[in-house]
Amino acid sequence: MPQRQSAILNSTPGPTVPQAMCEKCTKKIDDEDEGTLSIECETCLNWFHLDCTDLIKQDLNTITKKGIHWFCDQCEAVASPNFITRLNAVESRIEKSYDQVMGSFNNRMTAVESQLASLFENHVSKSEKTFASVVAKLEDSTTTINRQLKSQEVQIKSIKTEISSESRAKNIIVFGIFEKHDTTLDESIGKLSEVLDSCSLSFHASRDNATRLGQKKVDKIRPMRLTLASEVQKWEFLKRINAQKIEGVFARLDLNKEEQEKDFQLRSELRELRQKNPENKYKITSGKIIKIRQ
Repeated sequence: MPQRQSAILNSTPGPTVPQAMCEKCTKKIDDEDEGTLSIECETCLNWFHLDCTDLIKQDLNTITKKGIHWFCDQCEAVASPNFITRLNAVESRIEKSYDQVMGSFNNRMTAVESQLASLFENHVSKSEKTFASVVAKLEDSTTTINRQLKSQEVQIKSIKTEISSESRAKNIIVFGIFEKHDTTLDESIGKLSEVLDSCSLSFHASRDNATRLGQKKVDKIRPMRLTLASEVQKWEFLKRINAQKIEGVFARLDLNKEEQEKDFQLRSELRELRQKNPENKYKITSGKIIKIRQ
């Protein structure tokens, strides 16, 4: 059975993460410095020199071979213990389900092979019709097994989606917060706090609940993820920032890939509807496009 995705490792020489900076010492991850090892946090996607963590080279080998998740100290402290426990439980359930399905598959196949061998031994001289019947039984058994495997895949996908939604439920993705190539995380958090203050919100941004997403790129402002204390705070923030209409700054829900695709499709339909009917006003509410009464 496939193992979990391991943390990304950077072992020089060889191009891996150009322009990346160590989040702890803020020095460049130098790909040309042979012998330098670095690792990427699986949550905030920031890079760290091996010497800036409590890991040793042997730990990196273990992480690579066994597909172990690795998080930096900040993300590990912020991560919900309940979420980690649920994630481990889900992975255990996935492994158990996979083993059960494969065990059932192997047992069924052994039984079918035994039955087929017995039929051929007892009826080797029978007509082609009898042989076709045996083949049909084998195909039916294979179809049943494939259907069971498909059902397990659907269940596993549903569990993963549920865990993903729970982990993102209190998150907001904020776009347009000022950033240059030399802007630090603390400076970005300060700019985000100014936005919160302008919206007259009582909560604040800090390293405990805010971070930049992705790696720095020239002339591109990365979005920021803000984790709030409750979903009530999340919706209050969305409501006020949209009403404030700060130039270039807007917020979106933290959606998974499937939800993002649905949201993109819905917004495309909304734009098309507004173009066709400029005299009417429309908005998206609860995943549906509705007409606003004037």
